[in-house]
Amino acid sequence: MSGKIYIFYYNDCIFESAPFAVSLHYTKKGAYQAMRKHRIKCYNEYMEIFDKEFRRDWRDDFGKAWFIGEKEIKP
Repeated sequence: MSGKIYIFYYNDCIFESAPFAVSLHYTKKGAYQAMRKHRIKCYNEYMEIFDKEFRRDWRDDFGKAWFIGEKEIKP
């Protein structure tokens, strides 16, 4: 079997840690769907933790990273 596999990576703190693979997908669309679900989950957790008066604009890109990687599968 040969082809490509798409990897959804996440890094919760770009200043102190390295990214890790969250999930593997056969299609780029599947990887992006997983990334979108994960970002929504992080947003909802943030909104539950902080009260309205302590919330600031939720900037999910500050100090965090979400991205898709691509690897070749060889027989």
